Amino acid sequence: MSKALNNKIKLNDAVSVKDFGAKGDGVTDDTAAFQAALAAAKKVYAPAPAVSYRLSTVTIPATRELVTDGFATVFHQLAGTAVGTRMFVVGGSNVRIGSMTVKGNIATDTNEQNHAIFIQANATTGNINNIHIGDIYGEKIRGDVVYFGQATGAANKLKNVHIGNITFDNVYRNGVSCVSADGFSVESVTGTRCGFTHMDVEANAGSGPCINGRIGYIKGRCFGLVSPTASDYIDNIEIGVLDLSPTYAAQSSPSYAPGISIEDGLLLRNVRRVNISHFRAEGFNRCAAFVTYNAGELGCQYLGIDSVYLRNNSITDVVYNSYIQFIAINTNHLSIGHIDAVVSGSSKRCLSNLRSGFIRSVVADVQSAAAFMRDCQNVQVGSIFQTGAGGFMWQLCVNCSVGGGSFTGDRLATSCTQCRFENFTATAAVFLFSSGQENHVIVNSTLNSSYYGYGVGIRAHTMAQRFGDYYLWVDSTGDLRIKSSAPTTDTDGTVVGTQT
Repeated sequence: MSKALNNKIKLNDAVSVKDFGAKGDGVTDDTAAFQAALAAAKKVYAPAPAVSYRLSTVTIPATRELVTDGFATVFHQLAGTAVGTRMFVVGGSNVRIGSMTVKGNIATDTNEQNHAIFIQANATTGNINNIHIGDIYGEKIRGDVVYFGQATGAANKLKNVHIGNITFDNVYRNGVSCVSADGFSVESVTGTRCGFTHMDVEANAGSGPCINGRIGYIKGRCFGLVSPTASDYIDNIEIGVLDLSPTYAAQSSPSYAPGISIEDGLLLRNVRRVNISHFRAEGFNRCAAFVTYNAGELGCQYLGIDSVYLRNNSITDVVYNSYIQFIAINTNHLSIGHIDAVVSGSSKRCLSNLRSGFIRSVVADVQSAAAFMRDCQNVQVGSIFQTGAGGFMWQLCVNCSVGGGSFTGDRLATSCTQCRFENFTATAAVFLFSSGQENHVIVNSTLNSSYYGYGVGIRAHTMAQRFGDYYLWVDSTGDLRIKSSAPTTDTDGTVVGTQT
């Protein structure tokens, strides 16, 4: 079937806004014509106008479909509309909106709430389900291109929102805002001038959790998964490609009035689970990814990333100095398939304050006095290949392990305890392990040209090796000890034989 015939059949049961008086001349207020057409029929066709359809607010009732000619169907918000005027407002469930171009009046409007498309479950609409939005191009919007969510109070729920590809130029706030929902998808978000974020996923206090979301692709200046409370959490978010750099988009014109400074690429707060297939971040003054946390909050309980590419972050920061910064609570976990990172600059580090994690492989160029990991605990690394010749592998780390690879740098593990090195080759110019911190396990590894088969460096009852019901360890005086149950102190158990 030809595309033209298919389109004709699709429109057979639709009424045209032209039949209700819409002009599309870029001057006439066509709001009443659209509202009348939507009241008269469940399917309304808005053909490509001569210039644009001028609108204030059009409310799309439940079970309606707005059919368009794609980006050729252009809508332009009327000049001089009141503060908080939204061009299209979804008023109920089972609504479909075709692809379109939307234009605002960023230079003359005076607030940040004149969104192009607005979907909110609230006391007026009740619960809203099953909303489908096509591809949208937004230009000069004094707000967001698309806003969807739940009103504060969380009595009414928004479920199953599906949005196509969002592109924009000169948007005052966000390309897409999600403020609490259950089940949503966005194909992609890209754009040039942007006042705040390309996409913001959040849960306002009292709006309820934001859960079960899928985002295909974001290329922009920053991205947030942020909630101010643990009860209005964010959970089960899947992201395909997250490509972030402050160079990708300039500030909107006029600039966003709150004067938000974009310091971090990915910001997370009160997040339970998020998975990202590919994460790239470059050129941020503070962190590529920052997990913030207040007392009683969640931080980010689980962050999974298949592949990570990091360059030139923590440019000006003197507080965290980290590319990926967690807050030191015991409920966070990071799982990464592969990291490709260049970490340069004094005291900079790739990962910081992680309390549990697994990283399958790392290719890193850790330069000068930078470190790959600092103040991390219980992190397993499958393999590390340090391509440079400087920097530290681990600083202030506890119970971390590496299962293979090679490292050439300044220091291997400084002020670290209870770590494990297996099938590993390392050359450290200053030292392998800082003095007094030799209680590590070394297996089948060559360190500073010396081969160690097993056990060299074990020194502490907490690192005791178990053989059946027995535990062996070397105490602080250098004596080998044994006990038939887990030791609780360094001098627990019995010294083995006569040792020299």
